[in-house]
Amino acid sequence: MLTLLVLGFTLCVQAQKKDTITFTIEGMTCQSCANTAERVFKKIKGVKSAKVLFSTKTATIITNKRLEASDLEKVLERETNFEVILAGDSLTKPLTEDERQSLDIKTVKGLDIVLL
Repeated sequence: MLTLLVLGFTLCVQAQKKDTITFTIEGMTCQSCANTAERVFKKIKGVKSAKVLFSTKTATIITNKRLEASDLEKVLERETNFEVILAGDSLTKPLTEDERQSLDIKTVKGLDIVLL
């Protein structure tokens, strides 16, 4: 009987487990932008709380279900002009092969540069 109670309690605690996701947001120019991003996150099903700080350009999202950072990224970029920068990413992304092919870039050889 005690084993069943412990097992039930453990399952209940695991069901209430919260995940914290922290990342950077670029494109915000003021505290009002941070407030807008925060409101967008709070509307997402599964988000328990959201805090966006303009001063550090960071967002901390606490979820009550399994949400991926990429899910939050898609919603924010769809609803605003802000860009989510996840750990390991950078603001500038390399061009795809199709993007490279569409550019009209020529290399100039043998050019002398004169410094004034």
